[in-house]
Amino acid sequence: MNSPVRLIVGLGLLALPLLELALLIKLGQKVGFWPVILLIVSTAVLGFYIIRTQGLATLERVTTALEAGQEPHKALADGMFLLFAGVLLVLPGPLSDLLGLLLLIPPLRRLVSGALFSSGVAVSRWSTRRGSKASRPPPGFDRRPPDDFERDFNRGRSDGGEIIDGEFERLDEQPMDPRKNKPSPPDRPRQS
Repeated sequence: MNSPVRLIVGLGLLALPLLELALLIKLGQKVGFWPVILLIVSTAVLGFYIIRTQGLATLERVTTALEAGQEPHKALADGMFLLFAGVLLVLPGPLSDLLGLLLLIPPLRRLVSGALFSSGVAVSRWSTRRGSKASRPPPGFDRRPPDDFERDFNRGRSDGGEIIDGEFERLDEQPMDPRKNKPSPPDRPRQS
């Protein structure tokens, strides 16, 4: 992302909780403290219920679409937006609750899904045509390992490559003689 876009997104993310808090205060002044608390708790319970039930339901819809030979992207998008609606309902604040409730309306959810995915396809086509920087390796980097590396890597496999078997002993870890608190002398090999 470009620097001005990062700044705008960052400021938006900082402003959103402040806006939610200001709306909660205004709503509390209009209807009272306890109705606002009841609203926050009830939307959070609804959000948790949606999150809990829609995970398995989405998996079931995707499986059904795959078994019918259809593409599951509509079922996945629908489930994703339902889960997002549940998360928005769990968050305290009237703005996030309103957005979450709007995403529970199926025609509106399909409209948002269509708008996002159609623009995503356009962005995908544009980046493919232009050559995405993420898909290109850095200069001097070869995606394929050299032939020597591949040959050496596969050498120890079951294709008749050489296997070396042996034992080792660490000389710096000789057993200690408990009486003298010194390492015992190493065993000397017998000379014949």
